[in-house]
Amino acid sequence: MPQDAPTLRFHRLIEQARLPVRADRSAAGTLPTRAFRYCEAVTAAAGFGWWVFPPSDITLLWDGESVFWQHDDRFLPLRSAQFPHFSDTFDNIAPASLQGCSPPFLTVLPEPGTVQIWTGLIVRTLPNWSVLLRAPANLPSQGGYVQYEGMIETDHWFGPLFTNIRLTRTHSPIHLAADYPLALVQPVPRHAMQMPP
Repeated sequence: MPQDAPTLRFHRLIEQARLPVRADRSAAGTLPTRAFRYCEAVTAAAGFGWWVFPPSDITLLWDGESVFWQHDDRFLPLRSAQFPHFSDTFDNIAPASLQGCSPPFLTVLPEPGTVQIWTGLIVRTLPNWSVLLRAPANLPSQGGYVQYEGMIETDHWFGPLFTNIRLTRTHSPIHLAADYPLALVQPVPRHAMQMPP
């Protein structure tokens, strides 16, 4: 990308996915009024980055051993699932060398109750910039899970923007709404990640 380009650029592959939005300094109105009015540290953290969303509503169920996802009003065992109808769309636009390589939408990882969720997005940054993918700052989660944080070197890795969650509630559905922020994407200069000598 040219040096006058934005620090990061999102590319939406799943058409139904909501576009990222700038994080809100009021944490979508959930911060206490006193914090919003008087605490720059809290509002700056809440507003630093972009919120990304699940490409559709997701309902998961964990029985302590297996993970299930709700599809067509029934719970199905989950190992790896494509976003509905996306693999055909992907194959229609992908080069021949990538046919059949559509990224999965949901994948159960080997760690108990851990699920990888694709946002339907790809992100690219300028040289020497990465992104920190984490839970939205100062915004209450939808409950029933915790989110792992990850640093992604998006200046040279151009792939699906995934986030990993660990389910913490068993035998009760965990709902992730498509209109509620799933993760926060924050640009980070590479030198900030280097450990001092």
